Amino acid sequence: MMTDKESIFFLKQLAQLLGAGVPLIKSLEIMKKQKLIESLQSGESFSQSLAKNGQLKDFISSFTIAERDGMLEEALLRAACQMEKKQNFQENIKKAATYPVIILCVSILCLILMIFVVLPNFSRMFADFNCKLPAITLFIISLPNYWHSFLIVSLLFILCVYFFWRNIDFRFKIPLIGKILFNLKLGEICHNLGSQLKAGVPILESIESTLNLSGSRKIKIVLQEMFAEVKGGRALSESLKRRGIFPDFLIQMAAVGEESGSLGKMLLSASEIFESEGEQMIKRLTTYIEPAATLTVGLAVGFIALAIMMPLFSMMNSLL
Repeated sequence: MMTDKESIFFLKQLAQLLGAGVPLIKSLEIMKKQKLIESLQSGESFSQSLAKNGQLKDFISSFTIAERDGMLEEALLRAACQMEKKQNFQENIKKAATYPVIILCVSILCLILMIFVVLPNFSRMFADFNCKLPAITLFIISLPNYWHSFLIVSLLFILCVYFFWRNIDFRFKIPLIGKILFNLKLGEICHNLGSQLKAGVPILESIESTLNLSGSRKIKIVLQEMFAEVKGGRALSESLKRRGIFPDFLIQMAAVGEESGSLGKMLLSASEIFESEGEQMIKRLTTYIEPAATLTVGLAVGFIALAIMMPLFSMMNSLL
């Protein structure tokens, strides 16, 4: 299976070779794509060969139409452009989230070191002085004794987060983050539908292929309902409106696209709006993570410091 970067390189190089007049099989021989060559030699089309090898699933329908119309080179370049755009968007999100996540991890690490490295020293000191400790201090200095429980709870928490995070429908239910992820998924759906419609893929085939790539059980059910309604003659904009989960601007843009015969273009524009809004929401969220993490860890450190200082003050007063 090719990575996104390898897929982009493959699409661009193949388009360049085809544009230079090199036959498809010869182009694939130059690129050393033996599995695709074997499929083509057995009588399958280029799109069928890709589908058989599980490659570039998002663009199979577009490539099928392009092969029929003799426009495979343009379809390859369009697919490469779309993949590059998606990759750049994902990288921008990662960049926006990297610094706040680092701050959060460092803050948690500092708190852990304070509990399991610093506190034991104070615990031994208090034991040497044999002084009466406040309840808050007793609680704090007892924490390192439960490192086994802390480790087990931490591992269970990580496993639970991993298990539930794999379920995309569960992610949609997370406050703040769920809305961002849902909008990004809608943008991805609009992008897939729009790009296929613009490439000449029939609307029912476009919805069906997008349905298989949604990844969400909730969205898949919605797309299945839309497929049935559009197949029965209902307009896509009307079907979107009946679902009750799509924003008004998407419904209006779909209606305008249907009236003007530019539905694919309008859906692509809608995907850009979703992506732009999602990126801005992520940036706003990450700006809150840093101060929230700093404040939380600061309060925890302050609580620990208070618990340590209270008996120290008592000891100093008794010595005076």
